[in-house]
Amino acid sequence: MSTIVKAQTPADLLAFAPHLLGYTPTRSVVFMLFDGNRTCGALRMDLPEDPSPAMLKEFANVAFGTIARVPDVRSIAPVIFTDEAFGDDSLIPHHDLFEVLGRRGRHMGFPFKEAFCRAADGWASYLDKVTPRGGRPLREVLESTVTELVPPEARAGAGDQHSEAALVPLEPEAADRATKIITQLRKTLARSKTRPTSSPSLDLLADIPWFAEWSLHWSTDELNLHGPLLLFAVQGPPMRDHTMLQWATSYETGARLLREIDDANGDPLAIDPELGDLMLGIGPRPDLERVRKAITLLRLLLQIAEPQFRPAPLCMLAWLSWATGRTTHAVAYIAQARAIDRSYSMAELLEQVVDSGRLPEWAFERQPD
Repeated sequence: MSTIVKAQTPADLLAFAPHLLGYTPTRSVVFMLFDGNRTCGALRMDLPEDPSPAMLKEFANVAFGTIARVPDVRSIAPVIFTDEAFGDDSLIPHHDLFEVLGRRGRHMGFPFKEAFCRAADGWASYLDKVTPRGGRPLREVLESTVTELVPPEARAGAGDQHSEAALVPLEPEAADRATKIITQLRKTLARSKTRPTSSPSLDLLADIPWFAEWSLHWSTDELNLHGPLLLFAVQGPPMRDHTMLQWATSYETGARLLREIDDANGDPLAIDPELGDLMLGIGPRPDLERVRKAITLLRLLLQIAEPQFRPAPLCMLAWLSWATGRTTHAVAYIAQARAIDRSYSMAELLEQVVDSGRLPEWAFERQPD
């Protein structure tokens, strides 16, 4: 069932913008998308660093080209978040960008329901005929009652678009233990190729879809016990990619993908294209609750992963972030992976996808709520 939050004033609408994203953005333009009087999505882009007319025009073209792919958008409300200040002036910061966006929006048939600037020392609407010197007080936004109407689980977090993708600190003792376990597992696996070898840990990987599904529900004790085994398992591409896609979709999809991998006998061209397309954002929308669990699990794994074991979980985090609209997080995780191993193939592929501006197809589907 949908929760309806009514914005009574322009300050309420501005206060609601971060809740659409899950965080309070910095140096950004957020396009709140509307179907009638109801929001139907949001798009965040970094403020253009180059304020030249040509770059502002290009920025507007990219923004509205993306918005045009979202179904049922009837109007928009752009919000510019900036660390610039009004000072004693009545001219709203980034007014030149607003003018370019306005012209492009009218040309594309997207009227502005509102257009705001949230600066360091105040806020204002670009649509108001008169702006007070210094802008309007930020307390009108910060003290808005809108937040109280948003369910606690849907409220914006304390950080900005970069916060959750910060480098996960290493826990030295736990990481040293994990490295020793992984080293031993590799030796055991190597011996098993020449003579039968039994290992309780490796036996848990006999049913990979079951193991991947179980890991999403681990208790703290189970994570401490089996985390090194999971970190070991996802180092190789088949298990890494299979686990990542299963976490994002369902156990059934994971089991099906594993059968395809087994039947392909190492030939990627023999895998069902529908499943391969998931990597490129073509297919069913990921299950957001499962993705959240997977991201939490992977960030905990990174606490026990020494550098040589980090690229795989970092790339899994990058793809899961990209798949759910957090491209900024994806960029940060890719950069961390490439800083460790410049030639890591999955990081190279993800970087190409992100740099091209590609978004998953499901990002443009209208969600029921």
